Amino acid sequence: CFVYCGGMLFFFFFHTLCFTTDLNNIPTFRLNYCLIKFPEKAFRASASPKDNTGKPKSFRDWSLSQMIDVSYELGWLEIDIKRFSHSVREFRNLVHPYQQFKEGVFPDKDTCKISWQVVRASINDLEKHFVPLYKNGG
Repeated sequence: CFVYCGGMLFFFFFHTLCFTTDLNNIPTFRLNYCLIKFPEKAFRASASPKDNTGKPKSFRDWSLSQMIDVSYELGWLEIDIKRFSHSVREFRNLVHPYQQFKEGVFPDKDTCKISWQVVRASINDLEKHFVPLYKNGG
């Protein structure tokens, strides 16, 4: 579940989004934006990762953490969703049994439900920002 939720967050921040069906009660919407649609904004963000020469890295080299931070910096996510998204990202790393044992953390069904709510809330934040742009042809 945590890998799935972390993967969903990665997908929503990075890939072109285009949903026309309801995915387990996720609000139906159509987005053709996010990082790829606005690369100049994303690359100018102070949180965007840079290479050794100071040039922005290609999107394929961005981590989920960097995508979350840039999305927040650009106003696409609110602070609560930024923080919760980082928590889901950290829980995603607990997929390995040894890591769970080492940290003494054993996520259960309730934690999975919380993670899914974070994914849904992230979608809502992105939808608030991008759907008006999409409807106006921007």
